This record gives sequence, structure tokens and C-alpha cells, in this order.
Amino acid sequence: MDDAPGEGPPLPPGAVWIANRELTQATVEVAVAGELDLATAPQLKWELNNALGGGYRRVILNLEGVTFIDSTALSVLVGFQRGLGESNSFALVCRCPRVLRTLSIAGLDGAFMIFPTTAAARLALEDETRR
Repeated sequence: MDDAPGEGPPLPPGAVWIANRELTQATVEVAVAGELDLATAPQLKWELNNALGGGYRRVILNLEGVTFIDSTALSVLVGFQRGLGESNSFALVCRCPRVLRTLSIAGLDGAFMIFPTTAAARLALEDETRR
């Protein structure tokens, strides 16, 4: 998973693939491919909460492989960010115009730190932690 769009295996319509990758002792990347909707949002929520439960303070959600995101999945992202403690941080990696447009239409493009690459997100979160 080196910032390549379309992460994960080929998926049938309506399916989702989610995998975690430790970047540092404090930072984890959760990469997603496929559709994030009513059916798959609970899996995303579990994976994000599991990352925090694993002791990571910084979570990067890589949406490069996401082909569709609905309001249920957006609610998961908002809820996750709201539930973070002061010592935790969260960022999205996304270059997909369709997903970025959905975030914008929902008024959430300014609610999240969004970066074009995992490397950029990681640097920003580490920088934020140092402040």
C-alpha cells in the first residue's frame, strides 16, 4: 500500500475490502476499497475503533480505493472523529473526485484533514502531535 489508488483486490459490486497497516508505533493506516454504504459502514466503524483500541494515536483512513460513499459511511467518519481524545488525530487520504465531491456536498470537506497521499497525511499528523 504505497499511496497507490485502487488498493485491494478486484471486488464485486457492493463489496468492501479493509486492511490495516502500521506505519509507526503510534500511526496506523486503514485502507479501504470498494463501496462504503449502509451494508459496509459497520465494518469500517469496527476497523477504525479497533485501530484506536490497538493503541495507535494517529489514524489515517486511505479512501483511494473507494468507489462510492454514502451518508451512513460519512456518519461513521464524523462519529469517529468526534469520539477521538485530545491525544488522538485522524486524517483522510483521497484523490478520488467522486468521493471528494460527496464530502463537499455534505459540507464535510472542511471537517477533516484530507491529503493526496499517505506520506503527506503522516507528516501532517506527526507535525500536529509535536505542537
